[in-house]
Amino acid sequence: MPSRNIIDAIASICSLKSVKISTVSYRQNTINALGVSLEEFVKDLFAGSLGLKAKRTRERLLNSTFSYRGNQNNPPDALLRGGDAIEIKKLSSSGSSMPLNSSYPKHTLKSTNPMITKECREAETWSEEDIIYVVGVVDSKTDILKRLWMVYGSDYCASSDSYEIVRTKIIEAIKTLPNMQFVKTNELAHLNGIDPLGITYFRARNLWGIATPWKVFEKPFVESMVKHLKSFDAGDFEFVAIISDKKLQTLENSDQIKKMALDKTNELSVNSVMIKNPDRPNENISAKMIIMTRNYNG
Repeated sequence: MPSRNIIDAIASICSLKSVKISTVSYRQNTINALGVSLEEFVKDLFAGSLGLKAKRTRERLLNSTFSYRGNQNNPPDALLRGGDAIEIKKLSSSGSSMPLNSSYPKHTLKSTNPMITKECREAETWSEEDIIYVVGVVDSKTDILKRLWMVYGSDYCASSDSYEIVRTKIIEAIKTLPNMQFVKTNELAHLNGIDPLGITYFRARNLWGIATPWKVFEKPFVESMVKHLKSFDAGDFEFVAIISDKKLQTLENSDQIKKMALDKTNELSVNSVMIKNPDRPNENISAKMIIMTRNYNG
């Protein structure tokens, strides 16, 4: 059975009857409820299990789609069997930046990444996978998904060396401080004995952030929307996926994109765009920007 991929998720989006994110009642942390709900929503999109009332059938589809389904503290949020990793980010507004917290942006996901769990590392035989950033804007008052973007890390952010160099230099600079008690930590630094009594400590944490996909890809998006709106009306819900031509050629079901675009009821357009290479901004990457706009009644 072929591995499910981003095109299967796009097909699920085309068939959506509503973009109201279900409330997750089994989570006690209400602050994170919408974020968790979006994660489950996105996993259902990839698995083709959205809206299923039979829990056993849904679990079977999810288990056959994902070799790893994530946890609340470690990346990624999911790992497709024989396929890409998925990182899901929920925002409450369409601002220009997106917090990533302790993990710097991922060009790809490597099994050697110290942030991932043993369960993820051993979920299947793998060393490096492409990673899809799925970013959604959810209205916290109505629970309505207003915007959903899917972009690959390799098209979105630089290779790990760019971030690791900065992180290492910061750690090295902190270690030059005299007469400090350094404690082993997964953070940037943990120092004890800051004051004469030795009762104060200091922690330096990783707090990373990145510009939102719609900010990074603003130019090709605006140009593509001009073309898109010649065929379709603007909607309350906006979906965008960016897939490089190189990546698209590796997806066995890539021909489905053209078929979905030909079906006007899908309100989906496929646009050829050029995006900047994150490692070498003077170079361009040829890609497809897939856009769907639609009005829903919740």
